[in-house]
Amino acid sequence: MLSFRYVIFVVWLNLLRLNFLSAANHLRRGLGDEKAPEVINERLEHCTNNGMNWSTENGNIMLNGAPFRLKGANWFGFETPMSVLHGLWIGGTTINNILDFCRAYKINALRIPISLTLALNVDTMIEDGDCVECLSPFSYDAISMLMKKAAKRGILILFDMHNLTTENKNELWYDENFTEEDFIQGWSNIIGTFGSMPNFMGIDIMNEPHGAVTWGMGLDTDWDVASARIAKTLKLMHPSYDRLILVEGIHSGGAPSPYPETDSAYEKFWGSNLDGLYTTLVDVGEELDHLLVYSSHIYGPSLYPHKAFSDPTFPDNMPAIWDKQINFVEGMVNKPVIVGEWGGVNEGDDALLQAVWSAYMAKNCLNDGFYWAINPNSSDLEGLLDDTWFIPNLGKMELMETTQPFPSYFTKPITMNTVCLIHGAYPEGSVCEATG
Repeated sequence: MLSFRYVIFVVWLNLLRLNFLSAANHLRRGLGDEKAPEVINERLEHCTNNGMNWSTENGNIMLNGAPFRLKGANWFGFETPMSVLHGLWIGGTTINNILDFCRAYKINALRIPISLTLALNVDTMIEDGDCVECLSPFSYDAISMLMKKAAKRGILILFDMHNLTTENKNELWYDENFTEEDFIQGWSNIIGTFGSMPNFMGIDIMNEPHGAVTWGMGLDTDWDVASARIAKTLKLMHPSYDRLILVEGIHSGGAPSPYPETDSAYEKFWGSNLDGLYTTLVDVGEELDHLLVYSSHIYGPSLYPHKAFSDPTFPDNMPAIWDKQINFVEGMVNKPVIVGEWGGVNEGDDALLQAVWSAYMAKNCLNDGFYWAINPNSSDLEGLLDDTWFIPNLGKMELMETTQPFPSYFTKPITMNTVCLIHGAYPEGSVCEATG
């Protein structure tokens, strides 16, 4: 016989699922419904028939002349040997379920990691059973399906060149098997295939440059010069390109720093060292400068035990460190910063750090970001969903809500011409609320 506790657990689980589906269906009905409310969080809906016009201004990401408040999440898989989004396997989830989850929690953009090998090979294939709903065996068709379904729900897609291969994270944008020309061609394939889709948000040129990478050192390994060169070449290959271009920082060291190695702010995660901006900006040229966004990644001790995490004052010591590591950028170079990855396990020191970091983001105009990740199978960080790929981690969702309580919100499906959204706002109490 079934135990009483088991019966209670099943009832609770079903109620939780019903509540989630109710929220998702409510929001989905509002998408494209002529009777959908025109005010959310007392912000007015704005519609245009001229498509999307992206730019940056005064540290803001701008969409159609108004600040766009990003609330994003990563969903990985295309960069792995499976070459398709994780979770779509037998007994997993579906693209619709994940997008409905995003819609229910007002996640308005997904950062999708890919590999250079996939980008270069438009005939990359998906193994049987890795994507139950895929009608085609090709990864590019799965990307297209994702983008079309996301556009219907008002969700943007940003691509991230996460690895060169599906096996390893590379230090540089080239190695003994791939040239810079290969790297550019991979991006050209992605832009040429998906760049005309209405919800194509842009590209994160390379994930977490580290190791041999430098910045502003006058070397062939200078990421500031290489990222600009890659962006300019892609513009020549695709003259109509008009979406965002993200350039990440590098690793600890590798760039001139305004403070010594003994300073706790000197030690950084891969992709988060933007110290080079003190001396050398990324020059993508006049045609692309209005699309340039800098990006950083912020994590806690579950990923790597930086010495700041063992300070007796942790986590109260972290805001002063983040002031030096990331909060200087927008004011100094007048460019926005997107936190391309942040997250961690929801317990112990990681939970303490994330609570302080989410409040810091909200207070200091740094709340445009992508949480890592939707996937529950991110072994060192866990996910926004549990192992069933269905039940949200409410602690993580609360962190995202703290960071971006009023995200921009598309009220109708995104098309090449019609774009309707509520632009969103900074969190109440933010130092930039008055100017947001």
